[in-house]
Amino acid sequence: YRGDVPLRGQLLFELGERLRGLSNFARANALFDESEPLLRQSANVPTLARLLCLRARDAVFDGAAPRAHALLAEAETLLAASDRPVVRPIRAACRLEAAAVARILGDMPRAVAAAEEARQLELAGGLGHTESHAETLNALGRAYFQAGRYRDAADTTRGTVESVPLAIWDRIMAVNLRAPLVLIQAALPHL
Repeated sequence: YRGDVPLRGQLLFELGERLRGLSNFARANALFDESEPLLRQSANVPTLARLLCLRARDAVFDGAAPRAHALLAEAETLLAASDRPVVRPIRAACRLEAAAVARILGDMPRAVAAAEEARQLELAGGLGHTESHAETLNALGRAYFQAGRYRDAADTTRGTVESVPLAIWDRIMAVNLRAPLVLIQAALPHL
């Protein structure tokens, strides 16, 4: 894989993402640093955009809000230029990172708007039944909660036991049961 620039960039990014998920941020960032020029060289737009969005959240935690906004803007520009089907979930993930950045900065209207946009992108892409969509709903619930929009953090879709599709049921459970748990967990340290 060393001579295969696109594959090497993709592998380094994916390893970095896994390490980031394990809270090994220093090693993840080292892999991201190595993968970014390779992703740019190979024009791997979806992965490069995802990397930029992940780095935006890191930048805002480091107190570099202008850099975070610049990274998100670059990612959006890259994604807007591509109409490949693989881009929709990446765009949704980037909007979710934008919501997190806005929430960290205290810009609740922007956080809610970005999380709502992520939700719409996932629904439009047929991703409404995935685990990532449940995470999107949780992020939307957190944004609603922090914005003081408590009534909006629920799904009131109706149906009968005989007719409700499982995807709708799963979404209702994710929003109405899981999201309140996440909100309660987030609120407890402040009580």
